[in-house]
Order: sequence, then structure tokens, then C-alpha cells
Amino acid sequence: MRAALHLEDLWKCVTGEVTDETKNMKARSPILLAKEPHIYIHIEDAATAKDAWNNLAHTFEDARQNNRIALMRALTDTRLDKGQSMEEYVYQIISYSNRLNAVKLKVDDEWIGTFLLADLTPEYDPLIMSITSSDKPLSGDEIKMKLLLEYSMKNNNVKKTRDDNVAMSSKSQNKNKNARDQKTKNCFNCNKPGHFSRDCRLPKTDATIRIQQKRKHQEKAFLAFFTTHAMDPDAWYVDSCASAHVTHREDWLDDVSSTSDSKIVLTDNTKIESN
Repeated sequence: MRAALHLEDLWKCVTGEVTDETKNMKARSPILLAKEPHIYIHIEDAATAKDAWNNLAHTFEDARQNNRIALMRALTDTRLDKGQSMEEYVYQIISYSNRLNAVKLKVDDEWIGTFLLADLTPEYDPLIMSITSSDKPLSGDEIKMKLLLEYSMKNNNVKKTRDDNVAMSSKSQNKNKNARDQKTKNCFNCNKPGHFSRDCRLPKTDATIRIQQKRKHQEKAFLAFFTTHAMDPDAWYVDSCASAHVTHREDWLDDVSSTSDSKIVLTDNTKIESN
């Protein structure tokens, strides 16, 4: 509004330097027309542009004062509640401070730092003590960064403790499960509960030996299967305990002799035939 009146060379009517009635009416009209209805009632009876401007200034000053009171109350009532994030708390303090500065109530950097420390939860008392007892005063921004760092470290410690507890609980459950299995299942060797066959102190029975031999046989059979099914044309396929070693590349051999025996015996006595 001020810029518009300057543009039309009417601002001197507001300051009272020009008393010409025609110019006064011309300057008064945009002031009246530019305001909302609830503001208009405060300036509609103004006789001159100067009166209208002064009434407007008083109205906004009253509103500004009420706004200051509300913002100051909000700032002083702001505290870090249990479970609230530090980011949210810091944002509220700085936001209210900036809004107070906007209505001409100065909240400087030192006051921002004071408000940040004023209403923290008791767990931050050691940090407050270290900051307030320091020989070098910290700025509001430095205090903000310390609070955010402390909050982040506390959160990480809580998460680590929670993860450790979960891991310990899982380990304990597995240990208890193994103990229950030992109590409820019988040993394959002696047929008694309380231990597994691998831990049995009695001599191995025929059944246990057969189980172990079967397991080894399965492992060897898998190795033989894997060897006979390999498809790399440049590789040697060798079973060190077999009765013969086979390759498809005759040019790799010296002193080649043929045989009519088409059977190859593997280490577990399995026989395979060549085509």
C-alpha cells in the first residue's frame, strides 16, 4: 500500500505534508478499498488519508501485540515430551522464535539456545550441565546440533540394546530347544534319551555304522554322478580310486592300448559301463 501511494505521488497526504482536499480523497480511497471488512470498520469514518492510515496502524498494532502474547506463551510452553522426537522439538522452538522476530519482538541467538535447553527431559541433564559449565558460550545453532547428535546417539544405543536382547532371546530359545530334543528323543546308537548318537559314549552298533556308511555312500555317489555328467570338452574326468581313467582326447595320450573291458569300477564298488 505504501508503495502504491508513493507511485501515485500521494504519500505526502498520509504524512500530512499535503492538505489538498482532492488529493486527500484520492489517497484515502485506496486505503479504504484495500482492507478486509473486519478492518474497514476501524477506518471508514476517517476524514483524511492521514487519519485512515493512523487508525489502520493502531488496529494492526493491537493485533500484533495479541499475536506476540500468543506466540510467547506457545514458546515458553514448548517442552520435550517423552516419546517426542528431538527434531520436532527443535523445529517448534525455532519456528516460534522466528515468528516473534517477525512481529518485532526480538528473540536473539542466545535466547534460542536458552529456550532449547530449558524444557528437556531429565535424561539430558548431563548434557545441559556440560554446556552451561563451558567457558566458551555456545550459539543457538551449536546447541541445536549437540541436541540432535545426542538424540541420534541415544536412539542408536536403544536400537542396539533391543537387537542384542532379541539375539540373546533367540539363542536361548535354540539352546532350550536343543536341550528339549535331547531329553525327548532317543539316541540312535544306544536307544536312550538325553543325548544324540554323535555324543554317545558306547561302542557304535551295527545300525549306527550302517547309517554312517549309507551317508558316505550317498556323498560318493553324488560325486560320481557329478563327474560323469560334466560337459566341459577340454577337461579330464578322473576318479582316483576307479579301475580306469577316462578322457575323450586320444591325442593327449602316449602309448595307447585298447581293452575289451567296458566296465569301470568306482571306489564304492559301483560299476559303470562305457559305450
